[in-house]
Amino acid sequence: MRKGRIKEAKGLCHKDDPDLAYVLGLCMLEEGLKEEALELLMQVASSDPTLLGVRRRVVELALELGMEDVAAQTYAFINAHAFWEKEELMDAVAEVEEVVEEAETPEEDLLVLDEDDFLTVEMVETYVQQCLFEEALEQVEKLLEKEPDNQRALELKERIERYLSLLEPEEPS
Repeated sequence: MRKGRIKEAKGLCHKDDPDLAYVLGLCMLEEGLKEEALELLMQVASSDPTLLGVRRRVVELALELGMEDVAAQTYAFINAHAFWEKEELMDAVAEVEEVVEEAETPEEDLLVLDEDDFLTVEMVETYVQQCLFEEALEQVEKLLEKEPDNQRALELKERIERYLSLLEPEEPS
């Protein structure tokens, strides 16, 4: 992050935007502000229990800061939640396999769709939540090619570009 941009980023950060709080937390880590970064990352993790990657960063940082209790508690949550997701995923796979086995549609009768046919703003937001900002930008641009007047997509693109600009490495003097 460019020097002096943390204050600007803090001004953009609010409780309704965990993505920006995550980006700011990463920037604080780069600047060596580990305690402040941990606080923000814990705030982001508590906003959405499915953000297991953020929780892993909390564990790593808490251990680094000697906060074993925070690390242990967060690690326990990850293990419990990850197991639940795996169990749910296995059930869903079994259901799909059952349906596929029952279907006897000849391959030539199957409708083939391009993956971009299903691209939505919500899907792009999923990339943002996972902090895959370059991929999110690529996907939102594809979406805007199909729907150039999609206001939500336009706003999301601006937000993603702002995040990426905050993460740009400082240029050498």
